[in-house]
Amino acid sequence: MQSVCDKLPIKWPAMKEAERWKQFEEGVMVQLPPNASWKLKLGRLEDVVYDEAKKRFGCVEPVEGRTKRKNRREVRLGQLREEIRQVLRRMKCVGNEERYGLDLLLYDLKVERSKLRRVENHRKRRKERSRLRKGFYKNPFKESKRMLSDSKPVALDVEKEVLGGPWGA
Repeated sequence: MQSVCDKLPIKWPAMKEAERWKQFEEGVMVQLPPNASWKLKLGRLEDVVYDEAKKRFGCVEPVEGRTKRKNRREVRLGQLREEIRQVLRRMKCVGNEERYGLDLLLYDLKVERSKLRRVENHRKRRKERSRLRKGFYKNPFKESKRMLSDSKPVALDVEKEVLGGPWGA
């Protein structure tokens, strides 16, 4: 017997499809024992309803979670990080004649990286402001509270004796 969380969701029909709902109800009633106590019927009801609905209506197929693809700037930033690492590794084992060229290359890579980071951060801030603006138009009080008090629920994991005070004694 699976728990409710482990079961696939049912493709329930629209409420206006009265005939399908009537057939479903009759199918459930046939499977419940007629002269059993109400406790027994209630205990079996969840499984009977789920099995009958699965047979008649089918299940919603789980959608494969699409992984977030990196945009071209994020891909280029990853490439730049790797190139900077390679240049730094090469700088450790070269002479002074090559070092000047590698310093210039490293500087150019770092400048390009900082430009990309700046543009990408600007894009993210713009998107966040847009999301906040939309939320504010929908429900100004809730969004203002969320914007201004960015608190996370945290469970206090300290014994009362450690805290001290009148409640700890």
